[in-house]
Amino acid sequence: MLTFYFGAKENLPGGIQTLILNIASGYNKTNQQIKLIASPEGFVYKQAVKRNLRFVFIDMDGDYKEKLTGDDIVVCFGTLEMQLRLFSGTGVRIFYWSVFPDVILDTFQIRLPLRKEIYSKNNLLSKFLTRKLARQLAKASAAYFMDGSHLIAMEKAGLDHIFTKKNLLPIPISIDADITADAIKSVSGDTLNLAYIGRVDDWKIHPFVRLVKDLKASKSGKKVCLYLISENGQAYLEFLKKEGVDPGSLTIVLKNDLSGEQLTSFLQKKIHLVFAMGTSLLEACKVYVPAVITDPSYGPLPDNYTYRFVFNEKAFCLGLPTWLFTNSEGYSLLELFKHILENEENYRVAAIKSFEYALYNHEVSNWLPGFIKAVDNSDMKISALGWAHRLFKRKQLLYRIISLR
Repeated sequence: MLTFYFGAKENLPGGIQTLILNIASGYNKTNQQIKLIASPEGFVYKQAVKRNLRFVFIDMDGDYKEKLTGDDIVVCFGTLEMQLRLFSGTGVRIFYWSVFPDVILDTFQIRLPLRKEIYSKNNLLSKFLTRKLARQLAKASAAYFMDGSHLIAMEKAGLDHIFTKKNLLPIPISIDADITADAIKSVSGDTLNLAYIGRVDDWKIHPFVRLVKDLKASKSGKKVCLYLISENGQAYLEFLKKEGVDPGSLTIVLKNDLSGEQLTSFLQKKIHLVFAMGTSLLEACKVYVPAVITDPSYGPLPDNYTYRFVFNEKAFCLGLPTWLFTNSEGYSLLELFKHILENEENYRVAAIKSFEYALYNHEVSNWLPGFIKAVDNSDMKISALGWAHRLFKRKQLLYRIISLR
């Protein structure tokens, strides 16, 4: 049985958490279940219960090893050392979720500046790490969480062909099969309702600051209302104040903790245009709301930052880190407003293309059968991880020296 293990804090990106819930839903539709080894206080467990999903729950604080058998296939989000510690002696099989060099780089705490260099074209260390990992994973079934930026980074490093040759399964950020279709809204009224969706993270707050600045400078000819959808919108406003950004006449409305059906319903009934990244973009797409990508950034975005509709970006890419993003394509905010507001047809086309993009690239049923087959074919026992742990332990000092240079 497919089994997901979560640490106590479940500090996973929101897209992965949603993806796991959608996988559980997909398994239910094929009359199967998954196992969750987690805390009853964790997000995934609570959401699975709220969505009435059928699954086998194992409390991570109990004797979970005794409840695992050789028929279980485990996905564990963590280092090789962590997986060995958690599952040695259980006889479970391991299904790899991520196969990028980040797995190794994270293990040895190699810092982001070096990671950028490793991803550069023809870097020998990058090629060594990637080839080594790909060769070993070719012996087992494996999948990678494909958010688009990974693929672009691998292409820049000239390493993408390694993964396609190994027939590794890509898993995109997903939306559930129950896509909600509805009538497309009109933009002929006097008010333009926008939404920015994001958790309280620095890399999501900086794009919001950029958007507020651009909204102040861009006159759409309509009254603009910006709905900020977050678990703590006040933190965004405090950051604006800290940065010396005054919203002025721009109306910002906080909508805290909207999720699931409540979020979908709100977007469907109220919002004309969504600015977001990751899973939140898809929530807009599935109810025919044009979706505009905002890119994650740990620092201020430039004054010439441009915006792209999700359907104009490379498939599966729902936001690029700034070191991969270029401003060569996209609209200024004023250009984007002119494009969708000059006539109803332009807005309607953007809504339909957003919906179709999500349907064809991220809908669960498109890739779930291949995923189930790959999981069932997984044959790497937990005991086989010992070789990798010993190899990387020997290389650990070298990588740390490199990362500190």
